[in-house]
Amino acid sequence: MKIASITIKNIRGLQNHNIQLDMIPNKPSLLVAPNGSGKSSFAIAFQSLIRGRVNINEDNIFSRNTKLIPEVIMNVDGRIYRANSTVNEISRAFGVAVINSRTKPVVIKRKINGVNVSISRLSVEPIVLEDHIPRKVNLCYDFGATYEIALKKGVVPAINSLLAKNLLYVKFPISELKRTGRTLRQVSDIIDLIKGLNESDATRDKITSALEEEVLPKLKSLSQVEIIAGVVKNIEGGNSELNVYLKAMQLLLKFCQEVEAFKANKEYAEYYERKQAYCELFDSLKDTWQNIKPKETQGKLLIEIPNASLISNGERDIIIFLAMLEKAKLALKKTENILIIDEVFDYLDDANLVAAQYYISEFIKKMKAEGKEIFPIILTHLNPDYYKHYAFKDLKVYYLLPLPSPHKSNLMMILLRKREELEKSGVEDVISKYMLHFHADYARDMSDILNQEQKDAGWNEIEKYKEYCNANLENYLGGRDFCPLAVCVMLREWVERYCYEKLREDYRDQFLAEHGTQKKLNYAEEKGVEYPEVFSLLGLIYNDPLHATDKKDLRQTLYSRLHNNTIRAMIGEVKALGEES
Repeated sequence: MKIASITIKNIRGLQNHNIQLDMIPNKPSLLVAPNGSGKSSFAIAFQSLIRGRVNINEDNIFSRNTKLIPEVIMNVDGRIYRANSTVNEISRAFGVAVINSRTKPVVIKRKINGVNVSISRLSVEPIVLEDHIPRKVNLCYDFGATYEIALKKGVVPAINSLLAKNLLYVKFPISELKRTGRTLRQVSDIIDLIKGLNESDATRDKITSALEEEVLPKLKSLSQVEIIAGVVKNIEGGNSELNVYLKAMQLLLKFCQEVEAFKANKEYAEYYERKQAYCELFDSLKDTWQNIKPKETQGKLLIEIPNASLISNGERDIIIFLAMLEKAKLALKKTENILIIDEVFDYLDDANLVAAQYYISEFIKKMKAEGKEIFPIILTHLNPDYYKHYAFKDLKVYYLLPLPSPHKSNLMMILLRKREELEKSGVEDVISKYMLHFHADYARDMSDILNQEQKDAGWNEIEKYKEYCNANLENYLGGRDFCPLAVCVMLREWVERYCYEKLREDYRDQFLAEHGTQKKLNYAEEKGVEYPEVFSLLGLIYNDPLHATDKKDLRQTLYSRLHNNTIRAMIGEVKALGEES
C-alpha cells in the first residue's frame, strides 16, 4: 500500500494544494515546508476529520469564506478517499491522529512589595489522555445462597476473587454471549444435579467424583461455558478442570443477572489498563522529569505541567510528545493508520531529537506487532538537505512546496559546478568574477568557459546572462515561475552594485577584487559606505545555494526559503534600493 498523493482544499492557507507522494507504511516520512507555507493547514485538515465529515470552524476555512467547501482527498494505490462536509471515506478506512505542540505563553499577575508585577512564563495546556473515567461496579456472587443449596465446603469453588479482577472483564467475551436462553435452561438441569448431590449423604470426595462424572461432561458440551472456561484458565492457574468449568458456569449465571455491570466493568478495566501503561511510561522517567505523571482530575485522566519553566524546553517537548503519542493509540485502531506529527521536534537539541526518533521507531514497532500499518508523517521547516536533524533508516522526504521546474535551473547548476572545477584547478575563476558577482565591466566573452547549451542561451554575453537573472527576479517578485539560483545571482548583483556605486572611485577596483559578497560589504563599510542591514541578513539566502557541487544541491531549500513573504519583501526592498542608487 502506498499513499500516492494528498490534496487539501479550502482549509486555512491551502486553497487547492496537491502534494505528490510515494509514502509507504511503517517508514517515517518528512513533509518539509517553511513557516507560513501551510504545515499547520495540513495538520488542521487531518485534525478536522470526524466521523462522517470534515468539521472545521470558520476561522480555518480558506479566506474565511463559508461558501467554500473544505475537503481532503487521498489517492492510495489509485483508489480515491474523500472527506468533506457530507462524507468521510478517509476515517472510515484509516485511523487518524495528529500530534502538535501544547505550549503557550501566559501572564501571571502578582503583587511584590506592594507593586503589581506581571510575570510571563510558558505554560502547557493539560493533555487529556482520557476524557472519561468509567465507573467500576463491585460484584460478588454466592452460588449456594442464590439457589438455596446447602453446599458442602469446597464442592463448588467461589468466584468472588475472580469478579474483583480487572483482567476478567478485559477478556470476558461479552459479544459472544448474546443468546443465552437455551444454555441457561441446560445449566438449570446441571444445577438440579448439583443440588441433588449436595443433599445426599455422600462425602465431599464422592460428590466431587460424581460432579466430574456427571456434571463436567455436560458443562464442557455447552459452547458458551467452554468459552468462559478458556478465560478462567488464562487468568487463574492451578485449578482442576472441574473447578474451571464450575467457575465458568457461575460467571455465565452472574453475567446474565448483571449484563450492564459486566459492560461497565469491561469499560473500566480497559481504561485501567491504558492508565497503567501511561503510569509505567512516566514512572520510568520520573527521576528526570520532576515526577510528572498522569492523574485523575474532574473525571478525566490528565498530564499536567503546571510550570513549564521548571524543566528544560527539550524535556518539556518530549513529555508532551510522549503523552500525545500514547494518546494517539486510542485513535489508531484500524489496520491502516496515519499519524501526523506537527513540527514537534524542530527546536529540540541533538540528544532529545535522537530520543524522539527512538520513541517513534518503538511506536511503529508496537503497531506492527499488533498487525497494524502506520504512515508517520513528520511536518518540519528544517530541510534535511541542509539540516542533518533526522537519522531514520530509509527516511523519505517530501516538500509541501516542491520545486516546480527543476530543469529550469539545470544550466545554472552546470555553471556552478564549472565554477567549482575552475577553483580546484587553479585557473582564474572568471565565472565568480563576472557571472556570480557584480562587475563593472561585462565585455568579456565567456564562450571559452560555457557549454554549447549555455552559449545557445546567449550566456556567453554577460549582459544577456544578467538580463536572464533579472527577468527571473522580476518573475519571483511578481509571483510567477522562476529559477531560484538566478534570483540569488541578481540579489547579489543589486547588493554589490549598491555598495560599488557608493564608493569613491579609487576604492572600487579593490572592492571588485575582494573575494565573496560579505568581504566586499566589509570593505565598503571600512571605506565609509553605510549599507542597509538587509544586505547582510539576506546573505543566508544568496550565499550557500551558489556554492553547489555534485553532492550539494540546495535548490529545494532555496525555493522553500524564497516563498517566505518577509523574504520576498526584503528582496524587493534590495531591488528598489539598487534601482534608486
